[in-house]
Amino acid sequence: MGCHEGYYWQFVSHLNFLICGSGIVNLVYMIIYNSYNMILILITVLFFVLFIIYYFRTYFKVYIYDGREDAMMANVELLKIKEPRDATHKYILSTRFSLWLSSEVSRPRTEFRSLLTEKIKNGIEVKRIWQIRNEEDLKKLSSYLEQYKNYDNISIKYLVGKSSLPEILCVYGKVASISIPQDTDPYKMVTAIHFYNKRVIKRLEKYFNAIWEIATP
Repeated sequence: MGCHEGYYWQFVSHLNFLICGSGIVNLVYMIIYNSYNMILILITVLFFVLFIIYYFRTYFKVYIYDGREDAMMANVELLKIKEPRDATHKYILSTRFSLWLSSEVSRPRTEFRSLLTEKIKNGIEVKRIWQIRNEEDLKKLSSYLEQYKNYDNISIKYLVGKSSLPEILCVYGKVASISIPQDTDPYKMVTAIHFYNKRVIKRLEKYFNAIWEIATP
C-alpha cells in the first residue's frame, strides 16, 4: 500500500471493464459469425476468468497487519489515499481507544497525527471518539480540543472507561480498518485488519456511529 493506492485501484477498475468488454465483444463475434473454433472459445473463457479474479481481488480485498508499529503504519498509509472529488465522501471516522504513553516515541503515531491534522486543515470532515481512562487522557483531550477549536469540520466525543475496545478508522468510504488490542495489555494492538469491501465498510461505519450516539460531546 502507499500514496499511489488510489491510482492503482482506478487502474484495476478500468482494467476490469476492459477485460469484461473484450470478453463480451469476443462472445458477440462468435455468435454473429457463427465462429466456434476452440481458440476463440478459450480466449473468451480466459477473459471472463480474468474478470472474475479481478472482481474478487478488488471487492473482497483484506489486509492483515500484526504488531503495534506495523498496525499503526498501515493506518498511516490509509490517510495517504487520494482525496475523493465527491464532497459527500470527504470524511474520516476515527477512534482513539488504544493507550499511548506520553514518553513513548513512535514515528507511525507521529506521522498519523500529522496527516490527520493536514486533512482537517484541508477541510475534510473528521469525527473522533476518544476513550478517557485516566487524568493523563483527559489532559491530552483538552490539549487536542484547544488545538482544533477554530475548525468547524472536526467533531470530538469521548467515552469513559477502561475496557479494551477495537480501534476503528474509516477513510472516505473507500477503506475501513479495525485494530484489536490485547485484553491483558491495551498498550499493544495485536492485529489490524483493512477491509475494501463496500458492505463491510458500511457495517464498520454503522458500528462507529452507534458508539458516536452514546459518547459524550
